Amino acid sequence: MTPDQLAELKNDATLRARLAKRMARDCFRNTILEDFHAGKVSSSQTGDYSDVKVVTPYGEIHWNALSRISDTEMKALMIDIVDHCYDFLMELCSPNGREVIENLKLRDELRVDAGAHKAQSISAQRFNYRRLIGLLPFFTDAGSESR
Repeated sequence: MTPDQLAELKNDATLRARLAKRMARDCFRNTILEDFHAGKVSSSQTGDYSDVKVVTPYGEIHWNALSRISDTEMKALMIDIVDHCYDFLMELCSPNGREVIENLKLRDELRVDAGAHKAQSISAQRFNYRRLIGLLPFFTDAGSESR
């Protein structure tokens, strides 16, 4: 990503939304989250799951009180997501990052509407551009050569 592309990202809500969707796909999909998502899905006649319970050797647990991910699974998930986020940032900061941004400007790679409303409601003034200025050396060829 170039400094000009970073400035463009600051002012373009559509581009930010597209990058956020790509980040969600690249950093959360195809992680162990998919393993947790696999299997049978419960259903509820009431719609609020108050009629669903899990039967264990130690008693019944109402669905709404049930933890869906154990501490061990959460730790493994966070490690996997951090690894994917790191890879995503490395790609964005590499020479290929320019192409990523250019492609996102041309088209929406993902047809997911989630989050699009937020992109419109967050004004460019609230985007913390100053914080990103410190990252500029990572987005330029000169910055990556010195590392």
